[in-house]
Amino acid sequence: FCHGGGGGAQLCPLKKRMLIWKRLLAIFVAAVSSTECLAATPATPVLQDLGAIVKDPAACVRDPTQVLFVGDRWHFWATRNPACTDRHSFPRATVDHYFSTSADITGPWNTSGVAVGFGSVGTWDAWSVFTPGAIYDPNAASGKGLWYLWYGAVANGGRPTRESIGLATASSPFGPWTRSPHNPVFLGNATEWCGAGASARVDEAEAYVVNERKFVLVKGVCQNFTALPSVWESVAGPDTFDPPYATVVGAAPIVSAAATPVHKGFEQARIFPGPDGLLHLTGHNHGANTASHFVSFSGDIRAKGWHE
Repeated sequence: FCHGGGGGAQLCPLKKRMLIWKRLLAIFVAAVSSTECLAATPATPVLQDLGAIVKDPAACVRDPTQVLFVGDRWHFWATRNPACTDRHSFPRATVDHYFSTSADITGPWNTSGVAVGFGSVGTWDAWSVFTPGAIYDPNAASGKGLWYLWYGAVANGGRPTRESIGLATASSPFGPWTRSPHNPVFLGNATEWCGAGASARVDEAEAYVVNERKFVLVKGVCQNFTALPSVWESVAGPDTFDPPYATVVGAAPIVSAAATPVHKGFEQARIFPGPDGLLHLTGHNHGANTASHFVSFSGDIRAKGWHE
């Protein structure tokens, strides 16, 4: 509580309460970081740089998905760009599959080649596919399991163009992959919060399961390059990843551009539940080499009220 001007106690503003908690946390950390505690710290670091797990002399490999361990192997998918040029110049990239040859995440690693290639001539994904997102749902397809692979794509390599997101599914990480009949499942003009005629693209989708709810976090980008994350789930309900989708938290993104330091929103946004029972959202500021961290005080993906 804070003392009001009249001498009475009032609930402190949110910003001041957060500052008090941060100071209390700092005191607690200092208290437990005694010589005895530090002596019990493992000699090896928690995080280790494993180096490049994929080396492709004929192409640049970027934008990897989360690494998934299913069965006895690790899997991920990534953009493979033979021209090694900036993705925003729209080279003819594909989404390729990479896997470990053992249960060891350090490898060795191999590739089964293209998972999702160019679409048919004249279609929305005819020119290039990139920035994949992947997840395995063991309960899909009548309990037999299904792999979901979202990918960004463009119809041509020139500008202006519009990036949209499609979905492909397979019963095996090695394919074959089947494009969804609902493609593109997220349209470049679906970023209505950018303003009339100001939307530019959607090009990243990451799937999550939080509190038994399945949802997809989608990055939309406005023409002024503001990148904003929004949450979508299947219209069939929160127990499937199948399209079509609808926004979970209204029509607006869960974090506005005004809430970020450089007013450019988030790139590579990620959501994860913390040991505090709350949901956390992290991402780096679009156009700046800094990162932001937001917390949902409710711990519910459907609720508004994310705070930095």
